[in-house]
Amino acid sequence: MYSRICEFALRRPEKTAIIYADQLINYATFAGCITSAIKFLSQFDVAAGSTVAVIARNIAHAWFVGIAARAKGLHTISARSLAEIPRNIGVSAVLRVESDGEVASGCGDEFEKLPQISFPSLWRTIKEFDASDVNLGHLECGDHLLFTSGTTGSGKGVVLSGEQEDLRNAFRAATLGLDESSIFHGMSFGVWTGAGYKQPSAVWHVGGTVIFDQRSNQLFNYAAKESDQVALLPADILQLMKSPQAGDLKPSDTLISLSSGFVTKRMMEFIRARMSRNIILRYSATELIDVPLSRRDDGGDDFHWLDVAPGCVVEIVDAQGDVVPVDVEGTLRIRLKAYDPQGYLGDDRASAAVFRDGCFYPGDMAVRRPDGRVRIVGRVVDVINLHGHKWAVAPLEALIQDELSAEDVCLFIHNTAEGDEEMIVAVQSQVRPSEGAVERIKARFSGIDRLRVETMAEFPRSDSGTRKVQRSVLKAMLTAK
Repeated sequence: MYSRICEFALRRPEKTAIIYADQLINYATFAGCITSAIKFLSQFDVAAGSTVAVIARNIAHAWFVGIAARAKGLHTISARSLAEIPRNIGVSAVLRVESDGEVASGCGDEFEKLPQISFPSLWRTIKEFDASDVNLGHLECGDHLLFTSGTTGSGKGVVLSGEQEDLRNAFRAATLGLDESSIFHGMSFGVWTGAGYKQPSAVWHVGGTVIFDQRSNQLFNYAAKESDQVALLPADILQLMKSPQAGDLKPSDTLISLSSGFVTKRMMEFIRARMSRNIILRYSATELIDVPLSRRDDGGDDFHWLDVAPGCVVEIVDAQGDVVPVDVEGTLRIRLKAYDPQGYLGDDRASAAVFRDGCFYPGDMAVRRPDGRVRIVGRVVDVINLHGHKWAVAPLEALIQDELSAEDVCLFIHNTAEGDEEMIVAVQSQVRPSEGAVERIKARFSGIDRLRVETMAEFPRSDSGTRKVQRSVLKAMLTAK
């Protein structure tokens, strides 16, 4: 990646590479910052092949230092604080930036005893890139380690190989139609998230521009930046919908890219009316480089049905691994490619369960209709059993979420101490649903022994960029009542 950035710094030095909040950083400054960081890092004795933790709250800082470290042959893992770094990773040193503050302290364990390399805030002072400082023939490329809990429910390391970096970025840029004119709004997705690492890497690979905005009003700033694409989560849409500023939104032609969650009809209607009619829904995973499923919105109600990307093999199988017929629900699996991760770092058991026979099993249930489009219907582990019949919860939760105008909904089934089958409808909302709304929900599930509606201001969520609901924690909280 450093080599590519240097190429653009020499060819188009004034081209904007990063917009951080309202500050423009061109490719000459971008390359100059990384080069300065490489020089600074060369003063310290950190062996190539070692793993270093890049600790930075400022996303731009995390990129400058991380790219520099990988160009020196170091493997990187990034986080906002040392407390977020898994303790089973063999970290040799901690890299941070002075202006970010003492974010590397407060862990109270062996990580605080590691060598601490504190970089000056170089990017505010460097104005130009000196090509004589770069010796591209002696650069190395370390790996980057992402952590995900989406597929397994607990933190697992995904290694993005340095050797495959150029191929990986070229393919992703081509798949997403990126070029030098692309302006991608990355919001506040950090380098420690899948979307926050893979998407900017692909944009810079072709000389495009990435916007980062970590301010509290970032969701309302994106339209002013004239980006041609912005990545949003369903949780972001919900936040916009309930904000008093929602009426100030002005529809634009910006491509709204939605992923990492279930989008309801009410959300889509809001986006189309208030934000943009240029919408694409995407399905992927931290473990994948491809975006195997996506769909351009055409204004219809079947937006959940996604197209399989060219060159991707997506199958829906039964418990024996055989492909099921159309209109039959099954387990989703996706054929891996050479540049995809092939397992989890240091976890052979989880790797064997998720990466099998050249395929990735993301843990989702899906169904394919006759025209070939695929719909994700929920997590395999989130299937509920109603009187012996299994149902995927995601479509049911989406219906209830729209019915109650709730921020989020989770459904659970369990047996009470008396042996009754009880359904719990967990609702994330600032106000309790009306009695009439609750009665309508009960009418939908009239065959259940007991139905209980529980309202919470906020569900327990992961600390990852997508802030997924910790369903097992939530269920334990509710069933303990």
